[in-house]
Amino acid sequence: MKEVKVSTIIAVTEDDETLARGAAKAKLVENLEKGNIKEYVGTYFRTDVIKPEPPTWAQQVNQAARDLISNNFIPEIVDLIMDEGEASSDINNDYANGDGIFHETITDVDYDTDEAMELLQELSSFEEDDSGLWEGKDWDDILRIKAAYTFGNAVHDEFETLISSINDIDLDEVIKQAVKAAFKELGHFKMTAEDRAYLEIEDLESWLDENRNGLCEKHLKELLTKEVEECLE
Repeated sequence: MKEVKVSTIIAVTEDDETLARGAAKAKLVENLEKGNIKEYVGTYFRTDVIKPEPPTWAQQVNQAARDLISNNFIPEIVDLIMDEGEASSDINNDYANGDGIFHETITDVDYDTDEAMELLQELSSFEEDDSGLWEGKDWDDILRIKAAYTFGNAVHDEFETLISSINDIDLDEVIKQAVKAAFKELGHFKMTAEDRAYLEIEDLESWLDENRNGLCEKHLKELLTKEVEECLE
């Protein structure tokens, strides 16, 4: 069997941030130098040695806002753009059960004391100040309630930012693409005299004219949905 050097399999450098630090890293290097690939793999993939960095609260806010839209409001956003020319950032009034969905998925979360303190420190610019929400509660409950509504405030702010980004979609260009797609579909529409008789369509051109808007709307909805989804990636 041909000998394969460890160095051809993997290289370890001092600045490789994917490796564990300190004693654990030294152990990895030692195993590699001795050719102990099995031991190396076992050490490298130990969850107690290498752990991914937890997301910051700001990152969690960003993801929560994107998930909120992706999982609940894309169809309504698309309809608003088609009907009004833009999406609304008023989640409480312009989206079906928007307030209830927001409370259930974003605000109604229970944090422990340490999480609450960390959240409030990092998201201090969104800190909830309505003392009526926690009046009469003990200190730990006050922290948890304040943290929950502070996180909600931050997500709401990010929601508005995302809606603003969605409204930057070039609607005129999307409409042009939808019209082009509709005419392309119509151009490939073939119907024999027997087909027209069976469907009781006497004038094919008139039938196509009557259905052009419906076809364009279908393509416009599909294209806008794709554009909105890309804004949330």
